[in-house]
Amino acid sequence: LAQAGWFQEVSLSAYASALLYTFLNSLLWLLGIHGANLLQPLMTHLNEMSFATGGFVNETFLGAFVFIGGSGATFSLILAILLFSKKKALRLLSYASIPIAFLNINELLLFGLPIILNPRTLIPFLSVPLINLLTSYMAISFAWVAAPTPDIQMPLITLTGLNAYLATNHDLHAVLLQVVNIAIGVGIYSL
Repeated sequence: LAQAGWFQEVSLSAYASALLYTFLNSLLWLLGIHGANLLQPLMTHLNEMSFATGGFVNETFLGAFVFIGGSGATFSLILAILLFSKKKALRLLSYASIPIAFLNINELLLFGLPIILNPRTLIPFLSVPLINLLTSYMAISFAWVAAPTPDIQMPLITLTGLNAYLATNHDLHAVLLQVVNIAIGVGIYSL
């Protein structure tokens, strides 16, 4: 699966490729495998397709709107714990996770809760990023939010808020879209 040629031979639309990447990345992280490293050929394919076609589904889009807080879109999980958990240890772990979650890094949560190999987190960890992908794709497709510029490539670890703002040429609606995605994710993680 991780051979670069495989992704170039398969003619998937950008949206389908993003769905595949989002699902596989989250699933691999649930199994304790660094999904972004294994799926780098697919990310390269998305970036190349975006640049060649002028599309917006690329690493910058995924980092800004899909994986907010890291794989599983766990910024929402942090807030869900802070809002609804009465367990002091979980709340403390969430507070400690906030600064690095702004950089889309969530290993503290993945191993601290733990999320990896935890059947209770399976459905929200897989579904929140997919829903983020759907809502973001629709918002940009309907021109409610400016599309990320294909020639602006920001790594996944660019600061949340700033990544969406800069990638969309200073569209504040992009930051609002991040907030909406986080809120939807809080609702799903709190179920």
